[in-house]
Amino acid sequence: MRHMQSPVTEPSTGPAMESRGNLPVPSLAERPLVPSLAERPPIPGGSGRPPVPGGTERPPVTAGSGRPTPAGSAEKASSSGEAGPVQGSASFEGTRAGAVSSPSQGSVAPADTPCTPAPPTIGDVAAGSPVAAAGHRAANRTAKEGPALSDAGLAALCPMHLVVDAGGRIRRAGPTFTKIAARDVTGCDLFEVLDFNRPSGLSSIAALRQASGIRLRIRLRGARALALSGLVVPLADGGAIVNCGFGIAIVDAVRDHALTDDDFAPTDLAVELLYLVEAKSLAMDILRQMSLRFQGARIVAEEQALTDPLTGLRNRRALDMILARLVETGQEFALMHLDLDHFKTVNDTLGHAAGDHVLAAAARIMIEETRDEDTVARIGGDEFVVIFHRLCDRTRLDEIARRLIARLEAPIDWAGTACRISASAGTAISLDYRQPDPTRMLADADTALYASKHGGRARHSFHRPSPEIRSRRSGGRPED
Repeated sequence: MRHMQSPVTEPSTGPAMESRGNLPVPSLAERPLVPSLAERPPIPGGSGRPPVPGGTERPPVTAGSGRPTPAGSAEKASSSGEAGPVQGSASFEGTRAGAVSSPSQGSVAPADTPCTPAPPTIGDVAAGSPVAAAGHRAANRTAKEGPALSDAGLAALCPMHLVVDAGGRIRRAGPTFTKIAARDVTGCDLFEVLDFNRPSGLSSIAALRQASGIRLRIRLRGARALALSGLVVPLADGGAIVNCGFGIAIVDAVRDHALTDDDFAPTDLAVELLYLVEAKSLAMDILRQMSLRFQGARIVAEEQALTDPLTGLRNRRALDMILARLVETGQEFALMHLDLDHFKTVNDTLGHAAGDHVLAAAARIMIEETRDEDTVARIGGDEFVVIFHRLCDRTRLDEIARRLIARLEAPIDWAGTACRISASAGTAISLDYRQPDPTRMLADADTALYASKHGGRARHSFHRPSPEIRSRRSGGRPED
C-alpha cells in the first residue's frame, strides 16, 4: 500500500512548530509549563478545571492529540485537507472555551467535566510534588538511621563484636570472638562472659550503654582468660554492640589461639604488626644464635689461651689468675712446685716425641693424685705447680708429695722402651705470710724445690717462714 505524502505547507511567520503526524505542534521552547498540582488554585464553581496561567482559558484540544492548538494552526490544517478546527477559539489569547472535543465522537464535552491530571513534569518535581516529598523523606530517614548492615557485613568489619539485647543477653557473636572463647556464647549473659575492669561499675546493660565512646578494659572469663579492649555502641532497641580488640596482647592471642589472617578484618593493621613481630623474632633468634656462637668461640679461645696444649693442664697465665683470685678473696691455700728429675736425659736420648709422651703421662699422674678442687698447671718445659685450695696441713701435703714422687718414679713405656724419671718438690703455705703475695710464694716454693734437689732429689721440702711467723704459729716458742 502506498503511503500518502503529506502536503507541503507555506512557511509560517508565527511561533516555531514541530510536526507530529499531520498536526503541527508547538516546539518545546514554546510550550507553556503546566503548573504543579500543589500550585493550582481551586476552581470557582466547582468545575474541577484549573484556569490557564495568566488568567486565560485552556486552549482547545484537537481530537486524539491531547495537546493545545496554537493560534493560526487551524486555518493551516484546514487548507491542507486535515481535520477541521476544534470548536471554540484556537488562540491562546482568545476568550474562554466552553467545551473540549471528545476523542471518540468528536463532540464537545461540557466545560465542568473533570479532567485527568497531567503526569508530573520537571516543574512538579522542582516545586516539591508528593513524589519529591516522598524521596526527601526516604533520604532523611536513611541519613538519620544509617544504612542497614547485615550480620555477615558486621562480622566482616568487626569479627570480635558482640550484639547484646536490652536484657543483657548475647544475640550474635563475631567469628573471631567465638574462636577465642572456645564456645558458642550466643544466648549467654554478657556479664558472665566478660569482666569489665575499667571503667568500674559496669554491671548492667544500662550502665554499659552510658559508657558509649569510652575505651573499655575487658577480660574474657574462662580457662583461656585474655585481656581485651573494647568499645560500646548503643542500639535503638535498648541493646548495644560491644566491639572487642586484643591491644598489646595480640601476640599472646595469636600464639595461644592459633589465629590467622582470616580471623582479622581486612583493614586491621594487626596482620601487618604480626608480620613485624615475626620478623623481629626471627631477627632476634638469628642474633641470639650468633651471640651464642660468638660466646662459645670466646670461651674456646679463652680456654685455649689458659690451657697447655700438650698436657691439657692450666698454663702460666691461668695460674696467675687463680692465685690473684685466691689472694683477693682471702682463701687459705698451699702452692707446691714440682720439677721432673732425669727428664732431660729421656728427651735427649729418645727424642722430643718420647719427652712429650713422658710429660703427658706425668700430667695424668698429678691429676689422679689431687682433688677436683685443686689446680695443676704446667709452667715450663718439665716444671709443674699444684695449688691446693683450703689445704694448709703440712702432714697431708707431705704425704701427697711423697705419693706423687713414688708414682712418677715408676717406668713409663715408650715404644717398648722404659723411660725412668723422678721428681723433686717444694711447697709454700699462705698461712706463713702476713699478706700472701703470689710472686713471692712462687719464688719461695722454687727455693724449697732446689733445696730438695740439692738434698739428693726425689724429695719434698717446705719453705721455712720468717722467725716471727714461726713464733706466732708455735705459740710464742721459737722453733728449732
